Amino acid sequence: CAIPGTVFVCLQYDDCRARLEQAARQFGVKLHAFPDVDLYNDLDEAAALTCALDVVISAPTSVGILAAALGVETWQMTYGPDWQVHGTDRNPWYPTMKRFHRPWDRSWEEVIDDVAIELRRRAGAAQDTGPFHDRGPDGNPTEVTKVASDIAEGRRLLAENQPAAAAAC
Repeated sequence: CAIPGTVFVCLQYDDCRARLEQAARQFGVKLHAFPDVDLYNDLDEAAALTCALDVVISAPTSVGILAAALGVETWQMTYGPDWQVHGTDRNPWYPTMKRFHRPWDRSWEEVIDDVAIELRRRAGAAQDTGPFHDRGPDGNPTEVTKVASDIAEGRRLLAENQPAAAAAC
């Protein structure tokens, strides 16, 4: 269910509108999607949106790998052997990635409960600092709410042949 102060952003790059609507009805949580951002064909846009997030929660997919490679805190839900962790709970190539591993004797619901507990803990610790909020303590939009306009401005500047200005967005 909802975690007060959190904003959920969908980074899935296929057409998942029906599933997002179903999740919103089922869990009472809005999952923000940015249809103008091409998460499949434009890595710059995908990276910009991903970097604006405080944490990415993912299955072991390219979305999670991109987030971790960008240095974004990434929580990856995994199952089965994972050669990349070398017998530890961390991936040495992605130090910002935390694994929520499902052993054979646990259900996915238990793993998701673990993720929810950690997210609630983190959101509670962030109440005074602004992360996970649509608006920060000063009343101004946070990074999540500004990212779509930053991407649009970057596109406009690129179209006007101003790559240095676009890179600053």
